[in-house]
Amino acid sequence: MYSTRRTSGSHSALPPPDSVLLPPASVLIPPDSSFPHRRIPDSRLIVAPRVPHVTIQFFTRQGLLRLVLFGSPLASFVLVAKGFSQVEGIDFDEIFSPVVRYETVRLMFATAALENWCFLALDVVSAFLYGKFDEEIYMQLPEGFMQKGQERKVLRLKRSLYGLKQAALSWWKELQASMKTIGFKRLFADAGIFIHRNKETGLIVIAIIYVDDGIFMGPDRAYAQKKKAEFMVKWECRDLGNAKEFLGMRIRKIGHKILLDQVLYLTKVLERFGMTNAKIAYTPLPTGWQPTENTAPGNSQIRSKFQQVIGSLLYLMIGTRPDISYAVVKLSQHSANPSQEHLDKALYICRYLLETRNYALVYNGALNQGLEAYTDSDWAADTIKRRSQTGYFMVLASCIVCWVSRAQKTVALSSTEAEIHGSVRLLSTSHVDLESL
Repeated sequence: MYSTRRTSGSHSALPPPDSVLLPPASVLIPPDSSFPHRRIPDSRLIVAPRVPHVTIQFFTRQGLLRLVLFGSPLASFVLVAKGFSQVEGIDFDEIFSPVVRYETVRLMFATAALENWCFLALDVVSAFLYGKFDEEIYMQLPEGFMQKGQERKVLRLKRSLYGLKQAALSWWKELQASMKTIGFKRLFADAGIFIHRNKETGLIVIAIIYVDDGIFMGPDRAYAQKKKAEFMVKWECRDLGNAKEFLGMRIRKIGHKILLDQVLYLTKVLERFGMTNAKIAYTPLPTGWQPTENTAPGNSQIRSKFQQVIGSLLYLMIGTRPDISYAVVKLSQHSANPSQEHLDKALYICRYLLETRNYALVYNGALNQGLEAYTDSDWAADTIKRRSQTGYFMVLASCIVCWVSRAQKTVALSSTEAEIHGSVRLLSTSHVDLESL
């Protein structure tokens, strides 16, 4: 990977005028007629404002290569591939990369509250650049980096670049292999959880990894710090100390209590939609209000804004705000053709969030409360499709760890059938998942 910064360089440090700057993980090769089936993805250079002096640093396994450019028009640049030109079956096969689920993250913090664990955070720098390929990938040079007489040469990538469709998966494979070398075992119930247990002392360390963000937690702070340091030896990381933020959730530890909230993100959402000075509401939706289907022709402006509001609310809902689940799910069912009334009710939720912006999930380990589950269903309350709405949630350490509010897939013929459907759904999904964890 490479980065740039300003420096006071000298003329003696300049590279030759006709030199070509390439990532250290790439080599120049001529296009070979033996590979006629390979398409050559284009590349793109993202350019920043002009500065008089620039230092370009290439970080490699062998050391640091530094080039100083005097009078360069580049303040910083990132070489990315135009992955949209890749063809499935030729340039890539699989692209799905597993990530840790929000429910699992909250479960881990509830466990940390019960057991009084510490949690340490880190961030992997330019994680996708570490990935290796199973395929042969070729890329054209960006404009302005062609060497005279070698215009037909291209790059063969030995490691991943941002923009490639398989970049996330290739990084995930490298991550999984590296965690195994330092004694961690991946949890099959959730691919983002890695567990290490010391055979001699019995000490346990749990690593939560979401792409390039990681948290190491365990009962012994010194041992957790040791395993974290072993991970940082393998990858270039930023040590963030005690975890204060993860997946957009602010983390606070007060005694045996762990608090999770999204106050900062919520503030940005309210500012974005001009709701910071709106009249507050005390419920997510007006009492007794039910959405109706919009049969009028769609309005693109209303649809665009409605989808932006609902998308922001969904991120809050799956993170730390179970209290808006029913309202957000109900309104999201009308995203294809929303009316002005639907948009007004979406902003009504924002008015409720304005009043409750400081709400947080509080996991209290001092109460030593175990796992509890609750479920409920209405009966054919949906006036459009007459499907029942099911809601359920599970509690650990005196606070909710997972929740769901969704319409049932079939029409229940009685309230008893609707309740049984909701209970079976709870037992067959969330309870089984948490039990396996």
